[in-house]
Amino acid sequence: MAVPFILLGGAALAGITGAVKSVSAHTKNANAKQIVAEAQNIYDEAREMLEEQRTCTAECLKRLGVLKVDIWSKEMNDFIRTFRAFKNVRMESDVAGDERLKLKCQGTENLKNMEVAALKATEIARAGVASLGTGVLAGIASYGGAMMFASASTGTAIASLSGVAATNATLAWFGGGALTAGGLGMAGGTLVLGGIVVGPVLAAAGLIMNAKADENLASAEATAARAETAVEKMAVMTDFMKKTASIAENYSDFLVRFRSAFYPVVNEMKYMEQRTRQKQKKMLYDSDDEKIDFNSLTEAEQKKIHQAWLMAQIMCSVLSEPLLTPAGELASEAQTTLQNARNVYPAFAQGRYGF
Repeated sequence: MAVPFILLGGAALAGITGAVKSVSAHTKNANAKQIVAEAQNIYDEAREMLEEQRTCTAECLKRLGVLKVDIWSKEMNDFIRTFRAFKNVRMESDVAGDERLKLKCQGTENLKNMEVAALKATEIARAGVASLGTGVLAGIASYGGAMMFASASTGTAIASLSGVAATNATLAWFGGGALTAGGLGMAGGTLVLGGIVVGPVLAAAGLIMNAKADENLASAEATAARAETAVEKMAVMTDFMKKTASIAENYSDFLVRFRSAFYPVVNEMKYMEQRTRQKQKKMLYDSDDEKIDFNSLTEAEQKKIHQAWLMAQIMCSVLSEPLLTPAGELASEAQTTLQNARNVYPAFAQGRYGF
């Protein structure tokens, strides 16, 4: 009669084994849920930081873009128009004797390029800078004024700028809206992020199937690994945008300060032109014969024109320096150009511009 006891013992053992497996499956599924939840949490936090920095960087570039258009259309435009009123201007001296500043606009032969840039900026200003959108203004800030403005023929400046912003992934993202709003500049933004958006996490329903406990745990661990990779990529992108925002702010701050020194010099040159015309009884010029001869000016007046021209070169250099490469990376020369401009700024601000 021992057989029934043996069978009963076997059934009890099977029951215990099943209970152990059930507990094991439950534990694995619980671990899988926790792993996925933690992965989702770190991903969401990184994505939120990325979004906040994207918004901050876009605003910094927007501010710089608006500032560039404003300076080109006002002070630079006024300078060019006034400078054109003089002839036989001699330019022997260098900027404050500082050869470190490799100006992008050296020589009177490049005055035409400056003139075209100022003209295009004026067109854009009249059309309304605010209507350009963040992506386009980021483009103006990122790629400099002269290079972008001069490439656009009359009447197509805004369209050309829009095209630059639309074809660059970084700029498309800056102007394309938030991740949560379906932004990223669509295809361009996806390229920028390099696939950092993790796909749907494991479905909750799949985690309660005891028979798939091992599979669920493995899938959860794989999802966590993908989330970790995404977080690393987002951290790199966030750091890039912090650096972009920082240099954009530095450029804006310098332009505001240098503009405050440049503006009175341009105005003084304009008043000097008006006084000289009245004294020499010259009308507003339509030909070279009606221009004011530089050699007829006093030494102080000649120095004032020199000062205005050298300051215009510095301004042009900073306005035109690209912050980003065409590939959307930080330009190596951007910081150098800004630092060199900062080095010579005190001399102009204090009226010591070296001749």
